[in-house]
Amino acid sequence: SSCFEVLDRLATWAYEEIPYVIPGGGTAKRTFALREGECGGHSRVLAAMLRAVGIPARTPMGGYYVPLYGGSFAQHMWTEVWLGDAIGWLPVDCTAGQSTFLDAGHIRLSDGLTLFQPTKIRVLDHAPKEERAETQERRTDAWPFTVGKPLVYSWTVGGKALGDETVTYLGKKDGAHAFRGVVDLGDGRFKETTLTRVGDDGHPVDFHCDRWVGGAESTIDVALVDGIATIKQKSSESDTSDTMDVDASMFLLHNNCTTHFLVAVNRVGPFVEGDERKLRFVHAENKITLSMTLQEQGLEEITIGGTKVKVRVINGSLVGLSLLLYVDEQGRVLRWYQKQGDLTVELDSL
Repeated sequence: SSCFEVLDRLATWAYEEIPYVIPGGGTAKRTFALREGECGGHSRVLAAMLRAVGIPARTPMGGYYVPLYGGSFAQHMWTEVWLGDAIGWLPVDCTAGQSTFLDAGHIRLSDGLTLFQPTKIRVLDHAPKEERAETQERRTDAWPFTVGKPLVYSWTVGGKALGDETVTYLGKKDGAHAFRGVVDLGDGRFKETTLTRVGDDGHPVDFHCDRWVGGAESTIDVALVDGIATIKQKSSESDTSDTMDVDASMFLLHNNCTTHFLVAVNRVGPFVEGDERKLRFVHAENKITLSMTLQEQGLEEITIGGTKVKVRVINGSLVGLSLLLYVDEQGRVLRWYQKQGDLTVELDSL
């Protein structure tokens, strides 16, 4: 009966029917067809649907404050809808489920595409963070991976094949254990190769990532020396270098990188009934620290590549994401499942 009702229904549909998946569809048309997307895809498909029924819409960008990340601003896109002179441009965020409003955690920077890379933010008020996880004793024994043997993981969303990821343990050299990762998702729309080097207990030494998204290439380099991480990011649009403090309790975490689950879960194991572990990660690309809780949920038998194997099911909670990790007696993650987006990443064969 009104444009406001149309907006509410379409924004709610986008929130409920298009799972949050990175990299997602990108354009409005592809996001609609794939039924998956991140904030850009969500905002564009909502704007396109509104425009299709004669309601003007646009997609501004800026920063979005996420308290679950320990308090940080991340790059974000949302939608503004023209609802006449009385209301004007109404901002909404279907990615966050805000179908008729926008909360105060948004900082609008531009009408179009823009990078959010603040050099300074003044904090006017704050609340205490949760307690830092205690440094826990870690394993320093041999890794349960064969040097040079690739582990191939299949990625599926809602049962639909998304792509694959290969993780290869390269052995120990120059005092660090090296892992190479190759991710190819969405029929080549998203590709990454990574090299992660860690110490005997899994603490990060350095990290390199080459990424290709829609033909655009970018790189990320991280080097850790004496508790300081130097983070260099380079693309066709920017070339930056930053530092952040990293203490001995942290692991490294990078999006779409099963290697980092393999490292962290193995080094804090083995798990027994009822065990709980609290881990801390440095997410170098976003220059933030994250907390993750792992809790043992019991034994289960699963099938990997036609072979039945007993695993411990570990329930993980990471910045609002619900994860299930299936870990064998050697401490290897054979499968992980993310409830948000119905994402499964599973080893093809033992």
